[in-house]
Amino acid sequence: MSEPTSEPADGSNPESDGPSEADPGDSQDLEQDLEQDLEQDLEQDLEQGLEYDLEPAAPSAASSDGPRTTPPEVAPDDAGVADLGGVDLGCPECGEAMPGSDQVVCLACGHDLVTGRKVGEKTNPPTSEDAAGSTNDPDSNEEADGEVIAGADHLVWLVVAGVAVVLTLFATLAGWSSLFASTDGRYADSDGAFTLDAPRIAIRLAAVIRFVVASVVVVGCGAIALRTAAWIESRAPGSVPGGLARLLAIVMVASLARLIPVESSTLQGIVHLLLSVGLVAGGSMLVFGLRGRIAILHLMTWALLLLIVVPASRLVAWSMPLW
Repeated sequence: MSEPTSEPADGSNPESDGPSEADPGDSQDLEQDLEQDLEQDLEQDLEQGLEYDLEPAAPSAASSDGPRTTPPEVAPDDAGVADLGGVDLGCPECGEAMPGSDQVVCLACGHDLVTGRKVGEKTNPPTSEDAAGSTNDPDSNEEADGEVIAGADHLVWLVVAGVAVVLTLFATLAGWSSLFASTDGRYADSDGAFTLDAPRIAIRLAAVIRFVVASVVVVGCGAIALRTAAWIESRAPGSVPGGLARLLAIVMVASLARLIPVESSTLQGIVHLLLSVGLVAGGSMLVFGLRGRIAILHLMTWALLLLIVVPASRLVAWSMPLW
C-alpha cells in the first residue's frame, strides 16, 4: 500500500524549475538596471525638449508565463545608499533614498538636484504685459522723474523767458535810466561829457547787443555748471531743450532786477547784483528742484565759470584793436 504524497497547499510543484524564493542580489541588480534605463530615457527626453510629469512608478507585474515574485524588503544599509562622510544621500523633496553616487534625479518624485525642480517642469518667462505693468507703475515713474533734473517740457519756460526779454529790450531801447550811466540825470554824449537828456541811439543799440551776448554767455555757463553738478552727483541731467529753456527763463527774470532805479550809482550797482544773484540762486533751486550739495555745486561752478569767461572776454575785446 503506497503512502499518500503530501502536496503544497498552493498547488505548486516543489520540483518545478520556478524560483521559490527571491534572491536579494538579483533584485538589487534589477533595480540598478531599471535606474540606469530610466536615467538614460530622462536625459534623451530632456535633450529633445519633451515635457512630462514624472509620477512614482507602479510596481511592475511579473510576466504571465511565470509566477509572481515579490522582492523582499531590504534595509537601507543593504540597499546600496552611498555614505559620504556618514551622511546618507536622500531626496530633499520627498526624502526617499537615492542610491548611487552619480544619481541626480529622484526616482520617486522626479526632483532634479542640479536644477532644483522636477524633471520636465519649466519656469515661465515674464510676459510683455508684466513688463509693461512694471513700466507703467506710478511709483516707479515718480522715482524715475525725481532722478531727472530737467524735464522735457520747455514751452512754458520759453514763454516766461520771452516776456522777460521783451520787457528788457523795450526798456533798453526806450533809454531806461537804470540801464545807462548818468550824472545828475545827464547822459554821456559822443565826447564823453554828460550833457544829454537821454542816451544816444547808438548807445542803446550797443546796450542791446551787449545784453544778448551776455545772456548767451550766462546761460551757457549755467548749462555747463548744471551738467557738471549732475555728473558729480550721478544724477540724470534730463532734457537738453528743457534745461536750456529753464536756464534762459531764470536768467531773463533775473535781468529784470536791473530795471529798478536807485539814486546812487554805486548803491544801484550793489542792489542790482544782489537781486540778480538771489533770483538766479533761488530760481535754480525752485525750477530745477535742486537741494543740498548738488545745488551748491551747481551755483559754485556757475560762478566760477563766469569769473573765468567774463575777464577773458574783456581781455579779448581789449586786445582786438591791437591787431
